Amino acid sequence: MNSLESLLDTEIRINDFEASVTDLSFREPVYLPFGKITVRPSLWLRIGATVDGRNETVGASEGASLPQPIEMYDDHRDNLQSNALRLCELLGKDTLSLRSAKETLKSAQLGGNFATARMTVETALIDAIARSLGQSVYTLLSVGHVEPPLSISYGKSIAEVDSGKTFTEIEGAIYRGAKRIKLKISPMSFDAVYRAIK
Repeated sequence: MNSLESLLDTEIRINDFEASVTDLSFREPVYLPFGKITVRPSLWLRIGATVDGRNETVGASEGASLPQPIEMYDDHRDNLQSNALRLCELLGKDTLSLRSAKETLKSAQLGGNFATARMTVETALIDAIARSLGQSVYTLLSVGHVEPPLSISYGKSIAEVDSGKTFTEIEGAIYRGAKRIKLKISPMSFDAVYRAIK
């Protein structure tokens, strides 16, 4: 691959696929604007594919969602698997360019905004292409112009409703080497976050 354009022109055919959802439990509850969550549903997708008519390969990806539906975000625990499977079925067993597969996924009428399901299928297709070439997804998408990172910095997302706990989580994350801290703000956590920052 020497350009993103040639990547989009890569032909791929899905031969088979399977998806499952696993609930990843949090050590501590996470408080978000719409309420408390204790698990994060994780969609695991595997596709068997043929790339450019000759390379038999597999592609895999993961997408995290929410336990229940919320306004403006339709992906959740109960529909994640079925929507990923519906999207794979829409692509069928026809040979498509990655570009046309992307358009099919973008225009699919699923009855809502299912960004996680779409992204997970797209990522599995890209992973299959990368594996067929013996490359990582990072190398494939950098099209040879970017050196792989030597390390990935650690960051911490914190969603506490108590300022003492928020500050303790921040200190602990910094002690463990966090280079970035993300403080989730909601009506329940606003005062705690404000006090911790101050």
